[in-house]
Amino acid sequence: MKIWNNNGNVVHVQLKDIYIMYYNGEEIPQSIYDKVFRNDKVSNKNLESFVRFDTKEEIAFFLKHDWIINWNYYSESSEDELLNDIEIYTNISKGIKSRLMNGNLDSEEANDLSIELTHLLHKICAFNNILDYKREKVEIPFPLECSEYGLLFYGNTYKICKAIDPKKLLICRIDGKKLTYRDRITKNFINTGISIDVMDGNNTDYLDGKTTVELELSSDNKYLIIKYVPNKEYIDNEELKDNNKSGLGRLLNRIVKR
Repeated sequence: MKIWNNNGNVVHVQLKDIYIMYYNGEEIPQSIYDKVFRNDKVSNKNLESFVRFDTKEEIAFFLKHDWIINWNYYSESSEDELLNDIEIYTNISKGIKSRLMNGNLDSEEANDLSIELTHLLHKICAFNNILDYKREKVEIPFPLECSEYGLLFYGNTYKICKAIDPKKLLICRIDGKKLTYRDRITKNFINTGISIDVMDGNNTDYLDGKTTVELELSSDNKYLIIKYVPNKEYIDNEELKDNNKSGLGRLLNRIVKR
């Protein structure tokens, strides 16, 4: 999977996509090889991680590899749309498998088809990964970076922006310095859901009782990470309301009131 910034001059690519190319014996620019394979950066534990690329050569290279799923495009896809894509590419991969099994191919053609099949199967896995993410079965280790410019506040000292991870907002200093105990951001500011314009501009009240806020400082101390999560108390209250519709629920409610 790859994630582009708004200007298209930075792309984050998962290690497993680059490893597939390396495994296939495909040509990889030296700068990409150095960033990924030097100092033993690749292991089974971090294949889901993203690497940042920003040179013209690197950008051009990943632009032409359209088999690597573009998160910016598919993040808005519905489950039905993703399932339809999975079906389409599964059928295409079956056709390629059939051609390879027939055996009437020269070595170069067979190698090209094998690489194409590897790309397709990898693409199908990526679709399934996005589908599982939308169903909240898995997490994607998105790079910690703003996906857009964001809004300035407190005398233009700080910026709040939408993170690449759609479940998070980020607050950082405009000057790029680390956040310290001297940096004061009121809880009321965060709890207003500041996000109305930053998130999607639809005046959604993110703190309507259904969600609550979790705060975390990034490992490099440059970002205050704001994550909106389901409010357990709200969920518990809704479940209690449902229980109250039954005789048992009414009985439990009377016991609680006592």
